[in-house]
Amino acid sequence: MRTILTCLGSILFLGLTACSGDDDNSPPKLDTIPSQTASVGTQLAVALRATDPDGDPVTFSFKSDISDLGTRAWIDSGAGGTAVFKWIPIGADVGVHAFDFIASDGTDKARQTAVKFNVTSLPTVVFVKGGVEKGRLVGLRGKPDYIKQIDALLA
Repeated sequence: MRTILTCLGSILFLGLTACSGDDDNSPPKLDTIPSQTASVGTQLAVALRATDPDGDPVTFSFKSDISDLGTRAWIDSGAGGTAVFKWIPIGADVGVHAFDFIASDGTDKARQTAVKFNVTSLPTVVFVKGGVEKGRLVGLRGKPDYIKQIDALLA
């Protein structure tokens, strides 16, 4: 009976040691990511960098308020706590969106930062009949205002 109590006491001691809450792991620190502007149909690339005080490998992930991102947004992992977030917005994405970027060292501890993305549509392209001669649009009668603005840009 004495041997059983000694063994039980050892198990109890080991259990208390394992559950004592001594977690020396420190979470990674994600570098600040500024607000971004993106255009529909154009790939946006944002550099991500995080350091882990314990030297643990860092992985990245993200969350967004856009529910149907699918394969239009992804993260390419790099070496040494770096990665690149890439996204190709579509017309339905026009507006301001919030993204959370998470750097994790494999534990429950992670750092995240909310980043605002302003998605704009591409500029409208105007096709005109005529041509450009010496930096001016030619072959047009009664140029509308937008043609005059184009002339001013070409000058």
